[in-house]
Amino acid sequence: MGELVNLNKFRKAKQRHADDRQSAMNREKFGRTKAETERGRQERQQGEKTLDDKKLDAKNRDPKDQGGGKDKS
Repeated sequence: MGELVNLNKFRKAKQRHADDRQSAMNREKFGRTKAETERGRQERQQGEKTLDDKKLDAKNRDPKDQGGGKDKS
């Protein structure tokens, strides 16, 4: 006679193994170290600061340049 197997335990163990494998793939695909996350945050802040520094203030803008960029000659 063959060995008796509890099918529920077998099914659950198989699902657990598949979930573990999927988790490992997701960690590899999406996981970032703390240093990588911090570096990304700093780069984003630096980019925002650079963009803000290049914006023109309304009070410093020349009133003649209000035409929307079209040259009327």
